[in-house]
Amino acid sequence: VMHWAARLGLENCWVAPEVWDYTRVCELASSRRPVCDAVLLLSVVHHINRMSVEQYAQVPLSRLEGFLDLLARMLRLTRRVLLLELPGPRDLPEAYAACGSPRGILEAAALRSGREWDLVGPLYEAKWYGMRELWCAR
Repeated sequence: VMHWAARLGLENCWVAPEVWDYTRVCELASSRRPVCDAVLLLSVVHHINRMSVEQYAQVPLSRLEGFLDLLARMLRLTRRVLLLELPGPRDLPEAYAACGSPRGILEAAALRSGREWDLVGPLYEAKWYGMRELWCAR
């Protein structure tokens, strides 16, 4: 990734791997300003959600409300684009029960984010522990 950033002359580009949970995403989003131009979340959002369930209860939020708030805050982190892989109902049962589909889940989160988003997808579908879809919010 960094090789391409240098090759393309991208000056404000870095890879920042760290463990996120609801508390960390809330901290990052607390400035109410985007912290980056793009966020790439592949096969992680359901893990972040699972790690955050107890934190949702402390707010207090239900698992569904907590997850949608988590996604909305993730959307607020980026100035331009969020690429997000959403797993199927096995990993996000409450979200699918309430929203029906990956598009429905993203629409609910986008509405909560307070910004308008163009949702494009699925860009890619893969069958791996159920169906997974790659979506772009821009």
